[in-house]
Amino acid sequence: YELTHLEFQGRELVGPIEAHVLAAMTKLEVLDLRDNNLYGRFDHTHIPAAPLREILLGGNLLNGPMPRALTFSKVRATLVTLDLGANYWSGDIAGSFFLFYGTDGDGICRMCTSPAGSVGDMSLFDTHALVALESLNINDLRSMDRGYGMPVWAGSKSMTPALTTLNASSANLIGPMPTWLGSVIVDLDLSRNYLEPKSQVYFLWSQATGSAIGGGT
Repeated sequence: YELTHLEFQGRELVGPIEAHVLAAMTKLEVLDLRDNNLYGRFDHTHIPAAPLREILLGGNLLNGPMPRALTFSKVRATLVTLDLGANYWSGDIAGSFFLFYGTDGDGICRMCTSPAGSVGDMSLFDTHALVALESLNINDLRSMDRGYGMPVWAGSKSMTPALTTLNASSANLIGPMPTWLGSVIVDLDLSRNYLEPKSQVYFLWSQATGSAIGGGT
């Protein structure tokens, strides 16, 4: 198909997202299916070999495992905006999006067991990091398991090195404020989680300087 934009936000669509239909859209740049009643899984088979810049799936009833960054490796160099929020992803935790290990839905194990204190196989950075991603929405995931802060950074590397906007409100995060954010993110929402009080407001931590850039109680 020659289609570059597939935009059906708020059209009351019902049913699963058909992977074979998307696979044929090799010119697709924008996939916007927000605010419908779509259900079922979304994994690597749904990602066409196309120059996708935006994948917007928020506000549906998608109920399989939440996709990880690994899932989007085919569009890692072009994907700028990703919205997975306000769905019914099952199990796991929101922070698992950033993990370097596990599978991306194809059944192939990539460092399935990670050493204690590690976030996985760092060799995947060169082939799977979403180098163009600037905006990520994983909000309103209260049906998922509770889990500690999101392991975005591993040393000096990140699965999302260009990320500037992150909405992870109501994502069932617990524990202390994570210190993985670095100095790249400028718009952050971690509200309505189970973090310590200071973490409920805009807060950044600069790994480069080791100093707080914003915050409050």
